[in-house]
Amino acid sequence: MDNYGILSLAPALIAVILAFITREALFSILCGVLVGLLITGQDLLFGFTGIIQSALGNADFIWVIGIEVFIGIMVAFFQKSGAIEAVANKLNEKLHITPRIAQIMGAALGVLVFFSDYFSPLFVGNVMRPITDKAKVSREKLAWLCDCTSAPVCITLPFTSWGVYVAGLVVGFGTFATAEAGQDAVIHSIPFQLYGILTIVMIFLVALGFLPDYGPMKKAEERARTTGKVVADGSTPMLSRELDNIKPKEGFKSNIILHFLIPALIVIAVTIGTYVIMGSAKTLEAFVLAVVYQAIVLLIQKAFNIREMIQVATEGIKSVVSAMLILSLAYCINAISKTLGTSSYVISVTESWMTPRDPAGSGLRRLRFHGLLHRHQLGACTPS
Repeated sequence: MDNYGILSLAPALIAVILAFITREALFSILCGVLVGLLITGQDLLFGFTGIIQSALGNADFIWVIGIEVFIGIMVAFFQKSGAIEAVANKLNEKLHITPRIAQIMGAALGVLVFFSDYFSPLFVGNVMRPITDKAKVSREKLAWLCDCTSAPVCITLPFTSWGVYVAGLVVGFGTFATAEAGQDAVIHSIPFQLYGILTIVMIFLVALGFLPDYGPMKKAEERARTTGKVVADGSTPMLSRELDNIKPKEGFKSNIILHFLIPALIVIAVTIGTYVIMGSAKTLEAFVLAVVYQAIVLLIQKAFNIREMIQVATEGIKSVVSAMLILSLAYCINAISKTLGTSSYVISVTESWMTPRDPAGSGLRRLRFHGLLHRHQLGACTPS
């Protein structure tokens, strides 16, 4: 692996800068990948097709895409059963939903759905959208609530697949010779997960009104409150309209426990159960089982026939295509950064002042910044 020095930072920096300027994530990441190819001297056409094959043709990426696919299907089945609308209606009946209460509910639900940072925003977003829309909370604020209670929660809790993944990464560093030692390190590092902890604290302070909105978020909230426009004019929501077009069969009555709570509990139970029993959270298998349960129940209740079931599932997959494309390009930019030696360069310029020492002499002494950078090189952006 060559080291291109400061040029190795160019793909990521260009992607971030363009994302702020254009507000188009796909275009921005693609430009970052192409710049990386130019730096390495590769032909753009063959280099791009080659990096797609190398970056996406691996078990990690296929696993993540599998998660996305079954999340899309699960949410589509929620829509077809009318479960999400039923939950929203029940909450509106029981509570007087103000903007503050809607935000607190969104933040709390995001924390409770802790087992997957992919499922959390899709689940919380779809459940809370009718509630926050009625309370005149902007979609920008809802997106922020979903984002700040997904990955920050997952990385703070040790019994998610995030924890298992990070535990696996530290094996081989210093005295961490086994997966058990890595898991112990992850558990002991929880008090130092400042990003996750402070983000969770901050979002509740904002939802409760102790911290005010500012900047673009303040403008978005003022627009939603004064005009009722929860979506800005000219915006392009990432979640496609396929899910909005999925409606329950006429006369079909949704059951919150049967159609909403049990599928969610299946995901939670299987994820935590496999972690406890097997030492590895089987998140993909959890979603597969939940989707199979939903399909069987809805077929038995004649909410749809087999042909309609396939159509609904297909619409659910379409709804997450944008997220899958962004994830695919993120894997590509990880691959080109590995080729450029980005992690080695960052380590070389930071190790003199980013090498924390453990005065107690435990195995945590060698758990350094290197681990995070090697995670970046491995190409698994966000384990779920």
